[in-house]
Amino acid sequence: MRYPGSTLFAVSNGMTVGWTAPMIPYLISEKSHIKTTKQKAEQLESALLIGAFCGLPTTIFFTQKIGRKRSLLLASLVVLIAWIAIALGDSLIYIYVARFFSGMAGNMAFVAAPMYIAEIAAQKIRGFLSSIIYLMMLTGCLIIYCVGPYFPYYTSSIIGGCLAISELAIFSFMPESPYYLLYKNRPEEAKRSLQYFRPNANTEKEIKDISDAITRQKSERGRIKDLFCS
Repeated sequence: MRYPGSTLFAVSNGMTVGWTAPMIPYLISEKSHIKTTKQKAEQLESALLIGAFCGLPTTIFFTQKIGRKRSLLLASLVVLIAWIAIALGDSLIYIYVARFFSGMAGNMAFVAAPMYIAEIAAQKIRGFLSSIIYLMMLTGCLIIYCVGPYFPYYTSSIIGGCLAISELAIFSFMPESPYYLLYKNRPEEAKRSLQYFRPNANTEKEIKDISDAITRQKSERGRIKDLFCS
């Protein structure tokens, strides 16, 4: 199966999550180009978490409305803009806003990416591939811990921005997941998508299995107790 590279975003997101650890000491130091207090700087961590929470409705909407692929691309674009704002902003308010939208984008990507991978992967390796996103996020945390304390302030933004650009450049050429395309009644596109990921396999049976699963899903009504029992 062709690996989609849909988890590159997770490295940039991991850098966003770990960004405050090396950067708060810099921001409250005498060398900082933005004068602030320790209390205001520490609120940068809350801005990311509040953004992630506020992003729940948009995540649900976009993953169903525009698809898994476009949701990931949208999240990557938002994070790219956020990294630019963090690098160039001369006021703490720019960083607050950038962190808030980074939280929203991270929420969307960490829902859309596992969905996309699960819907394109062969059953035998589906769990393994879905777990890669968390390893990539931890890699991003490691990068920011290695770069943040020892390089200029804007260096982490350049690295994070380049990762987001790479995601946009590579993932733009990937097809949407066949599951989503069938869900939206686009069977021919779904067949082409699955053939892309299974170039040497007969995909007719898998298309039928996916179609049956979608039919069953649409006919069943979700219940609150399913969250705990299923």
